Amino acid sequence: MRRLFVLFAVGALVCAIAAATAYALTNNTVKYTVTMKHKGKPSKAKPAKVQYRGILDVGTSDGKQPNVAPTTVIYFPKQIVESGRKFPQCNPKALDGKAAVPASCKKAEVGSGTATAFPGTPGQPSISALQEALTVKAYNGKGHQLLLALNGTTPQTIQNRVIPGKIGHGGGKFGYTVTFQVPQDLQFQAGFQVALTHFDVTIKQKTARVKGKTIPYLGLTACPKNHTLPTKTTVNFAQDGTPGQPAPAGKGDVSRPSRKRRRARVRPLPAAELVPLRQLRRRVRLAARPGRARPWEADLPVDRGAPDGLHGRPARPDCRDRSGGSLALDRRRRARDRLLPEQLERRGGR
Repeated sequence: MRRLFVLFAVGALVCAIAAATAYALTNNTVKYTVTMKHKGKPSKAKPAKVQYRGILDVGTSDGKQPNVAPTTVIYFPKQIVESGRKFPQCNPKALDGKAAVPASCKKAEVGSGTATAFPGTPGQPSISALQEALTVKAYNGKGHQLLLALNGTTPQTIQNRVIPGKIGHGGGKFGYTVTFQVPQDLQFQAGFQVALTHFDVTIKQKTARVKGKTIPYLGLTACPKNHTLPTKTTVNFAQDGTPGQPAPAGKGDVSRPSRKRRRARVRPLPAAELVPLRQLRRRVRLAARPGRARPWEADLPVDRGAPDGLHGRPARPDCRDRSGGSLALDRRRRARDRLLPEQLERRGGR
């Protein structure tokens, strides 16, 4: 069989999105280019193994320091399939910040490359003396992830700091996405905001044997006649914030009340909030009825139509007013804990 080595470009659609445009720079720029090589004839039954090289450059139109970009999403065309679940996997907790790469992660390495970081202030000239040259290793991560481990020595020592990339669904022309979340300490360091301005990472033509078959980590199922595939990149820029500190909260950073689920309970009422006994029994039985716990409290109803909290009209006879009527009853008619012992009195001994 003749083996083919095909080199082709991937048409790139780049989106730069400000997380909060009221504070973020308006002239951030993004450029993303991809080249790929595949070996063999592509097909759905037997995808050809692929080498994927992605180059991401982030900057500004005037050549100054860009905003921090906490999140970047890479879209892969549907003609490229990934089989990370069938390959050795690296636990990010075992790798992150460690001086040495664990043996399990060495087996999960799928690529390598370089990166550049610039500490500084958005909108101001970049400080070349603070430029950090980084090396990058790509690992097949546990939990369906692509991990980028960064290492650097000057001016900051960085050891295997992991940027996790969660693999998710695509849609339309795209088969899946990888969403990279930059850790906080890679965004803010030593009183500066850190812009990761350049990434050049290559995913190798990695294969694995599964049940007697050779499976590629990245496989190509079809190749268009023009040798061009679609791709898209979305970079989410943060607000300016304070140098060395996280950006102020934006529209997506709204604090929410805790939704802890609690067991429903009955709140006792003070003396001024007495309710008619015939209504009290019915409400207590409903509140005490067994059921799924809800995140709110069950309060007893109160009628404030009269000064003493009772109805203005006389109460009609209640057939349930019998001995033990001042006790709450469960569904099996068994006595429960007494409510309001000072206001409710027994009508008979039991």
